[in-house]
Amino acid sequence: MSRINADTSALQNTITAPLAIVVKDPVTVIGCLIVLLNLDAKLMLVISLVFPICLIPIIIYSRKVRKSSAVIQNSFSELSTVMHESFTGNRIIKAYNLEEKAIQQFKDVSHVLSAIACG
Repeated sequence: MSRINADTSALQNTITAPLAIVVKDPVTVIGCLIVLLNLDAKLMLVISLVFPICLIPIIIYSRKVRKSSAVIQNSFSELSTVMHESFTGNRIIKAYNLEEKAIQQFKDVSHVLSAIACG
């Protein structure tokens, strides 16, 4: 259970962390702009025109990522709950012959989670 959650969270952090670092670290961006200005002023003018246009999709994407991250976290909690209930209630599930119901419940929750993560 821990392995499933940890691997998916690690993958999510691998994808979102570099973008967050670049966007949230204005000191580095300003330093790079100063270096570019010293190297080539004409190139700096072109960059100063193109860079704000490039920020628009980044801002839109980051908002969507934050929203989907919240939905994914909620789905992870639901999946963790289902797995915990199945593991701790193993005797009850076997006693009342509820294996198929437990398997179907896990498939439903994991299917929703995979649909959210992929789409």
